[in-house]
Amino acid sequence: TQGHGVYGHSNDAYIAVAQWQVANENPNHYVACPLYWSPQSVHQSATNSKILGAYYGICYKRVVIDGLPFEPLQPKEVTVQGSIALVRFNVPVGDLQFDGALRPVQTDKGFTVVNSGNFAYTIDSVEIVGEDLIKIVTTTPIAAGSKVRYGFGNGGNIRDQQGETVIFNGDGINYPMHNWLVIFEWII
Repeated sequence: TQGHGVYGHSNDAYIAVAQWQVANENPNHYVACPLYWSPQSVHQSATNSKILGAYYGICYKRVVIDGLPFEPLQPKEVTVQGSIALVRFNVPVGDLQFDGALRPVQTDKGFTVVNSGNFAYTIDSVEIVGEDLIKIVTTTPIAAGSKVRYGFGNGGNIRDQQGETVIFNGDGINYPMHNWLVIFEWII
């Protein structure tokens, strides 16, 4: 779900967005994780394939073995007032976190806001203002029909805290299994 960024199609993340939408609209379809956490986001190394398998295993255990629902780290609501967009999230474990250590820091933490013609607003700031809430401030008011996007470039820096207690050890490398925010587009 991250090939668009690797191939330079930063405004064309629609396969990833469609996969996220399918998982939200159809029972028994799940997004275990986005793929931008991996530096090899198209063809995975053996180690990263094992880590990806661990993400699938977490989802599988929760749904099939434990019989519980599974939702990724994903937006639940977007509200806009003037030049402020507030995005509320389903956060599976703990609080929202900005991570620039495991992932290279992305412009605006991976968020973009575009108008109905797909022209980008200039973002002044992106900050976590609550355990499940991010505030995005643009330089000009955000019009109806605009879109809040995440991950359309090369992923982003938003995760939860699952990796503080769930660690995958593959090939002698301990990898924290944080839930990374799905790639999404939300029309206002």
